[in-house]
Amino acid sequence: MAGEAWAMLETDLGTTLESDFAAPVSLITPDGAIINTSVHGGVLLGKVLYDYRREQPSGEIIVIHEPIVILRLSSLSRVPKAGERWAISIPTSPADPTPKTFILDGGTRAPEAVNSIGFIRLFPQAAVQS
Repeated sequence: MAGEAWAMLETDLGTTLESDFAAPVSLITPDGAIINTSVHGGVLLGKVLYDYRREQPSGEIIVIHEPIVILRLSSLSRVPKAGERWAISIPTSPADPTPKTFILDGGTRAPEAVNSIGFIRLFPQAAVQS
């Protein structure tokens, strides 16, 4: 039964994260390799949330205009880990498919791999120009 449940979860994650309203994602590993295809075949897709709500200690709710990318772990040939510095290219907004490249700084805000249910949350940050 556990195998059947996991297979169903994988199917559901594929439907939820890689179909309706999914966006193309390209990951650039620390050594410069580009991952833009899924292990399952085709373009690497994921959910991109362009802003989120956060509750302040005072109880006030504010909107943070920073993207969060959610990918199915089984679609990745290599998974970002805490302490690694990757880059990620995602569409600028839901209405503009032009990709923009961000930094994934595992030392500042590490990826959150939710292994028990098979997805990873990535927190892109704008690259700082010096």
